[in-house]
Amino acid sequence: MNLTQVEDTYGDFYKKFGGMRNCTIICCADHGVAEENVSAYPKSTTAQMVRNYVVSRGAAANAFASFSNSELIVVDVGVDDDLSDLENIVSRKIARGTQNITKGPAMTPDQAMQSIKIGSEIVKTAAEAGFNCFLPGEMGIANTTSSAAIVSLMLNRKPEEVTGRGTNISDDRFKHKIEVVKKAIAVNKPLFFKKNKPSHRAIEILSKVGGFEIGCMAGVIIGAWQTHSLAIIDGFNSAAAALIACAFIPECRSNIIASQIAREPGQKFVLEALELDPMLNLNLALGEAIGSSIASRILYKINSHFEDYDDEYGYVDDDYDDDDDDDDDDDYIVENYDDEDDNDDDDEEEEDFDIELNIYGGSGNDQRFTTEIEDEDFSIEFKEMNDDNISVTDRTFNFYLNTMPIIDKYSMERCKKRIDNLSKPYGSLGLLEEIAIQIAGISTEELPGSNLKTNLICFTDKKDDFDEFRECYENDEDIEPDNALWDISNTASDFDVDLTFALIRNNENTTTVFDFGRMIAEDISFKVPIIGISITSMSGESMSNYEDITLDLEEELLTEDKKLKYKADDFLKHVPQKYRNLVSAVIGAMIAGAHNSSLVIVDAGAVDIIARYIKQLCPDVQPYILQASKLIAEDADGRDDELDGEAIGIAVEIVRASLYAVNEMKSFKDTGVDSAIDGIGSIHQFG
Repeated sequence: MNLTQVEDTYGDFYKKFGGMRNCTIICCADHGVAEENVSAYPKSTTAQMVRNYVVSRGAAANAFASFSNSELIVVDVGVDDDLSDLENIVSRKIARGTQNITKGPAMTPDQAMQSIKIGSEIVKTAAEAGFNCFLPGEMGIANTTSSAAIVSLMLNRKPEEVTGRGTNISDDRFKHKIEVVKKAIAVNKPLFFKKNKPSHRAIEILSKVGGFEIGCMAGVIIGAWQTHSLAIIDGFNSAAAALIACAFIPECRSNIIASQIAREPGQKFVLEALELDPMLNLNLALGEAIGSSIASRILYKINSHFEDYDDEYGYVDDDYDDDDDDDDDDDYIVENYDDEDDNDDDDEEEEDFDIELNIYGGSGNDQRFTTEIEDEDFSIEFKEMNDDNISVTDRTFNFYLNTMPIIDKYSMERCKKRIDNLSKPYGSLGLLEEIAIQIAGISTEELPGSNLKTNLICFTDKKDDFDEFRECYENDEDIEPDNALWDISNTASDFDVDLTFALIRNNENTTTVFDFGRMIAEDISFKVPIIGISITSMSGESMSNYEDITLDLEEELLTEDKKLKYKADDFLKHVPQKYRNLVSAVIGAMIAGAHNSSLVIVDAGAVDIIARYIKQLCPDVQPYILQASKLIAEDADGRDDELDGEAIGIAVEIVRASLYAVNEMKSFKDTGVDSAIDGIGSIHQFG
């Protein structure tokens, strides 16, 4: 999904069902194939993590459910342990784990159907309680082996193409895992019924090589469709579940959002098959609804300007009525699978499955979002060049380039050690880990706070728009949407980022404008640890506010394959004259922010191009720069360059998520979860 299409594509949908009310559902089950040693963690970890979710509350699922203001429901659909002492789970155990898929089917077709119905029924009950955005997640040692077999069979892909390292297993265990997937397919494929009906094929594949939690997630996705809600899928396992769900009910596809590009190679084939464009690029390898939690919060922020807000969740559309065909939806699963050629006991199974759900409603108030910066009103400041600005010399410029602070490696090492020993697979938080470690080095704190304030600096050369906007803002008057500053102000407000508009003069020399940008960033970075940098150069509603400069700079400064065309110390003279002062101001702000040890988030498009040149010109700047565009997934047309500051807002949310997780998650030692027994995690993790 191209992010500029979010509002157009889903705006009417949001208006239909009301403000986003998130419900994270972690489906938990064991796999018999775990005995083949395909994971870096022992089978006992599944039950231990369930206890972590509801007792220690120190897992990624807990942290990110809280971050996304989501209820957290933990479902035991097949854990190989007695969890009867746990009150805060939904106990729907089908069996104590599946069978070993290298020796035969994982489960019976009836059990596969049961796992799906459990997920859909939980969603229906949650929807009755007011939830309408569901984030399916999972816990089950060896489940990426099962998902690889599912995707291989469903999409006719080779096991080597779709099998990944899962929990960061060693090279030897990875080779063995591929062979296990091959064996599972070879053992079970001859047992398939020779039918072409997609729903039958999906159930057969799920029953032969799947897992109870994968079926349950498929049911969550189907339940979201039945209740006219959203399902935001996360990584590889939830993608495999979406594949099952959409084979069962193709209409489910319209209610699914793909949150991110997962590290497991098989996920991309599923997203391609379902024609789903992921939002984010975070290199995650953990299925506890991490990416979907971040994506849901970003979607909420982007769409938060819809009308009729309530205090907690956003607007509510009181005129929305459910469709009249809900009863048909309730029976769809059974009807879709029923066939005269199958066993005739389906009706009995349906009667026996009449269960009453008692959903555990999360872990109380501590699951609500608590890291918002404390009750500070969104603010806008206005800065403009005056006659006091002076031209700097090359000597001043070189001083900044040559005196960049050295990032604190000790704090980075301490932060990394903490992250490595949080109760999760080694390295599974991907870029979130890298960002937290980067901020630790910048701040010289091994555990940076999770509510760091951010200020977005937007440079503009449109004096009329600047003056009009300032007058309207100061007099509390409505601002016309054709004002060049309108979009970016909305974005900053939506993402809770303070905003500074900085007006440059195009009739000044570039060194004077450079110093103007430098002074603004220097002043802000003394007070704010994170600054964003964006530009706007265009008026009118026909295009994004800075698309003109982006396209022009791409043409002038990049090669056809988007590489830098010139040497860094030579690029400014190739910038078109009409943009040269804007670029100079951005350079000054970028260098000053880094020099003052702030994290500098640079916008997508033109600012990103400038940052690439500056990083080449001064390598010491690199640890202080975060390119927002690298956190946003590419669609078929490449990265989205039509974002009016949203790229910075998205990056800010990702930074917040990273720091929140590091602060809120607990270690293996604190939670009693076993650490890795294979791969690099076995070296760096301590139980």
